[in-house]
Amino acid sequence: MSRSLRRSRGFTLIELLAGVALGVLAVSAALLFFASNKRHFLVQLEAGRLQENQRFVAQFLARDIRGAGYRGCAGSSGPLVNLLNNASALENDFQTAIEGFDNVSETLSKPLASVFAGSRRVPIAGTDVLVVRGPEGDASGVRAKNSGTQVFAVVVSRKTRACAGGTNRINGICPGDCLLMSDCQKARIFQVGSINDSGAITHPAGDLAPGNFDGTWGGSAAPPHERFDIDAELIRYSTSIYYLAHNPGGEPALYRKPSRGRTEELVEGVADLQIRYGENIDADADGTPDRFVTATGVTDWDAVVAVRIWVLLRGFEENMAEAEQSYLALDGTLVTAPDKRLHRTLVLTIGLRNRLP
Repeated sequence: MSRSLRRSRGFTLIELLAGVALGVLAVSAALLFFASNKRHFLVQLEAGRLQENQRFVAQFLARDIRGAGYRGCAGSSGPLVNLLNNASALENDFQTAIEGFDNVSETLSKPLASVFAGSRRVPIAGTDVLVVRGPEGDASGVRAKNSGTQVFAVVVSRKTRACAGGTNRINGICPGDCLLMSDCQKARIFQVGSINDSGAITHPAGDLAPGNFDGTWGGSAAPPHERFDIDAELIRYSTSIYYLAHNPGGEPALYRKPSRGRTEELVEGVADLQIRYGENIDADADGTPDRFVTATGVTDWDAVVAVRIWVLLRGFEENMAEAEQSYLALDGTLVTAPDKRLHRTLVLTIGLRNRLP
């Protein structure tokens, strides 16, 4: 056999096994590198999503809490007349700017039971519920003195057929909305019967829910507390109930239930919500809270000047953390999560602008 033929016989079995082993090691190293990078990417993606959800929670809650109890130029010291029927009901009690419910039970007690009757998204047991009452949207000016049946807004926007029933939405206002009308001496809340394209708004006593108990007020012959001139303003007013419920996917989420309109899911993955209320119990001039207590410990809701909120956000994927994570509860105790999801806590202390000096 010639020398050239001997050289073309190929690899020996040992050489082949060694090559395969080296190839397997190279592929395994590449797969491990890929898996490690993929896991790192997923963890960072999950952490970024939690951070974004923290921002959304802070944005939604801070906006409404800061504006709670707004009464226009008159401020919180001006008299407020609430013309709604059943004004003591939770969704209609605009005399109380803010209130809450601590560690609700699975079977809701009054008045939450009536508010959530028939609802599929009810508060999760053991979490807190926050009720905020205040303005929505931008204020409208008044172009003329009110009559006995109408008030007259300056029209700044119009959306055709944007309201239920196909009517136009004027300045963000639709029939059935509640409005705050105020000047620098007084404020009044009523429900809109109709609003036309010129900004004329009626406030009848009938055909509304809850409706107005007095549909004829104002006019040149009316007493001063019923008359509003062009120095007044109009703004939509509502009650917003913030709470946690399980969404259709089974995840805990932050929900907002407005007094008129549909309940909406705001932020997914909010596992717990605990709230403390800062009371100015000595009524000093600086308006700072003297203590923070749970809803059951509040002695006077009108003395609440700040709200401290503790939120626990939970990741959406299992095994994102290498071990069960620990976090600080609102009372300072260390809690260990029951799973390996990522967890983040958020603590907000928000002042009520309309009660601070």
